[in-house]
Amino acid sequence: MKHVLLIFCVLFGSLLNGQLFIKGGNTVLTVLDNCNLFINDSLVVDEDASLLNSGELLVSGHIQNQGTLSNVRSIDFTGNFIQNGTLTSTNNSDFLLSGTDQEISGTGIVETGNFICSGDGLKTLSQSVSCWKLAINNSKINTQADSLIVLTDSIDTVTRNTGWVFSDQNGGLFRNLFLGQLSIFPVGSETQYRPLKIGAPTSFGQVGLRFADVSAADEGIPLVLASPEICKVDDRYYFRIYGNIGELSIESSSEIDFTQGLEPWAFTSVDVQDQWTISDVTSIIQNDSLITQWAVNLQNGLAISPYLKRPSTPEVFGPDTLCINSASVIYEVASANNDFNYLWSASGGQVSGSSNTNEIVIDWDNSTIGNVSLLVSDTNGCSSFPASLNVFFNPRPEADFTVDLPDYPSTGENISFINQSIGGVAYFWSFGNGEVSSVINPFEDYSEPGIYMVELKVQDENGCRDSVRSEIQIPEDLIFPDAFSPNGDGINDFFQIQSSGMKDYSLQIFDRWGNQVFESNKPGYYWNGRTSNGTLVPAGTYFVLLRAAGTTKTFEKRTSVSVFY
Repeated sequence: MKHVLLIFCVLFGSLLNGQLFIKGGNTVLTVLDNCNLFINDSLVVDEDASLLNSGELLVSGHIQNQGTLSNVRSIDFTGNFIQNGTLTSTNNSDFLLSGTDQEISGTGIVETGNFICSGDGLKTLSQSVSCWKLAINNSKINTQADSLIVLTDSIDTVTRNTGWVFSDQNGGLFRNLFLGQLSIFPVGSETQYRPLKIGAPTSFGQVGLRFADVSAADEGIPLVLASPEICKVDDRYYFRIYGNIGELSIESSSEIDFTQGLEPWAFTSVDVQDQWTISDVTSIIQNDSLITQWAVNLQNGLAISPYLKRPSTPEVFGPDTLCINSASVIYEVASANNDFNYLWSASGGQVSGSSNTNEIVIDWDNSTIGNVSLLVSDTNGCSSFPASLNVFFNPRPEADFTVDLPDYPSTGENISFINQSIGGVAYFWSFGNGEVSSVINPFEDYSEPGIYMVELKVQDENGCRDSVRSEIQIPEDLIFPDAFSPNGDGINDFFQIQSSGMKDYSLQIFDRWGNQVFESNKPGYYWNGRTSNGTLVPAGTYFVLLRAAGTTKTFEKRTSVSVFY
């Protein structure tokens, strides 16, 4: 026989001091709509008994259900909830946990409308709980190895104040994702709040999330680096994502910087979003594999650790085509960072000075091919992939010349320079006296005696250059002929002294009796064999006295000259 008990509430409702025990035998206790039932102890629903709550049921102790408990409106309790029977709830009913340390356990299914934590204490799930809305408020909910499942896909069905969900075993918080929008997953460890936002860009589905502050390897999940750009992973923290719905969008929550509290190398930049780069790495994702870059296509679960990227591969600037034996060639990194260490190397050349700078100087030897490489590392010990610049070398032209120099070079005399270079297309001469020329085979005269350094620079069609130098001397001296024939035949008609750089000049000619027959003080003046009155002297030997002053010394020359016809 079924026993039906109706509780009518008048004014402020009904108060029961002591335990309410609804025994079996098909007993049904109904709390009518708009009725408040206060139980100042625990509530037990025995097997084959039922409690139908259409009002507000407030229990200041534990609830143990071994029969049937139906909640249409609100159940509020401060103790534990032991569910071994049948629990039914409407989607908009309230299931309030108002105590400071409560546990939900049992073997029966727990599915509620609004799962509301109104107390500030710990809520422990020893079995999975499903709800249509979740209000965490200031509590912490430990799912342990079980799941807390939010069934609706609206993005505002999970709310919180200061509390969050954590799982000290392989449980998690599950949500039905709202297509095209990110849903907050307020999860963390027991001591650290580490939320994520997860969205499903292309398909509906349910996803679970757990954050753990232990190494994934400690829980039997192997480490697989999903990208060569990853330098390190933080092996003390990881996220576990459950589900298989295809592509995901994952971001850190704006509520808190994910990197807060982690070691410095566990984040990549000031921009938090940089940590959540989505990368197509599905080809190497395996079941229960720890990857370290946000991924797509969940394969029945995925574990993700915070990671640190390598520094970007640097870009090296400098010439890549040179001439053989180029010296002091500068190479530099495109964007210098004072926090980076630099390691340069040069194949085929020698690095001048320190290689731990953002700029180096290389002296190349006679190699025909070389290479400049650079590694950068940051303060976390992460190194970039090497930047490499191949350098090619063109052969240089060969500069060479000869000088067509007379036996007795003198000032004012044209000197011929003969270009014997190989491979040149452009030439630059410097004669050492301030004069230059770009003629292939130039002439030059020197107005002053001295030693001159002549240089020839040669350039080929590739811009490669070579140079050569050679000294020539224009002496400060006098050269005397020893005979001449002033007979007017045009051959050796004059006695002419070759001078180089003479300024003051005095020439006297005497016959063999000591009589002066000619005198001149003009530099470079010649004697035509005549006396001062124009008469040809007879054949014979004449004596010459020359006094002259040059730039650096004076001359006095006494010699003789023969006159013949």
